Amino acid sequence: MLRKSASELPEWSQNILAFRKALKLTQGELGKRLNTSAMAVSRWERGDAEPPADAYIRLGNIADDPLCWFFWGRAGLSTADVMRVLPTARAVNRRVASSNLARGANSFNQLASCRTRSFCAQFCAPSP
Repeated sequence: MLRKSASELPEWSQNILAFRKALKLTQGELGKRLNTSAMAVSRWERGDAEPPADAYIRLGNIADDPLCWFFWGRAGLSTADVMRVLPTARAVNRRVASSNLARGANSFNQLASCRTRSFCAQFCAPSP
């Protein structure tokens, strides 16, 4: 069986692999944190299977900005979904956005606060 080179892997696969390595976790350790198996993590990293939406949400919940937004987006969540479940995030995000714009951030994903991740874990569902 031939291995795919890193450039042949889908972006989501590359991001999962890089994220796990940045956390210095084994596939088994990441699997436990995501409530899945080491074999599933291995398949994701090889690009053989894409994680289900609930795994992407859990990945986003443990990732930092802006990677959390990438994972939540892959799960089908939008910024509007997050705002729907956490109305107070609008005020927080306005303050964060103003501060970050002054420092040169260039997208809403870079401006939004990942303090919403625990709420997404509990309340966000992918949009139909």
